[in-house]
Amino acid sequence: MSRSSTGALAGSVEELEARIKHLESELKKKDEEILELKSHLDKFQSVFPFHMSPPSQTNNNNNSEVASNKPRKQRAQGISAEPQDISTIQELAKCKFPVVTKNDR
Repeated sequence: MSRSSTGALAGSVEELEARIKHLESELKKKDEEILELKSHLDKFQSVFPFHMSPPSQTNNNNNSEVASNKPRKQRAQGISAEPQDISTIQELAKCKFPVVTKNDR
């Protein structure tokens, strides 16, 4: 190959490498934007239910919403600290728990 064709080939390779670097940086920006948007989507989906019902209708008499159109809220169930059955309550009433003073802790 002649020097002119070698130089042209090297120049086109450099152009392609520069283009690849530019496209890789754009891809990185797009990936970061996708992650940010997914984060926002997760946040909004945790606040709003996935399937929203249509806007509720109002009653002309008292201007209140019809309950059947409201989205149902899911509530987490907690664990109660109190005993649930009478036998456990009776067992605890019979037990004598040791008294610990503050200095012994």
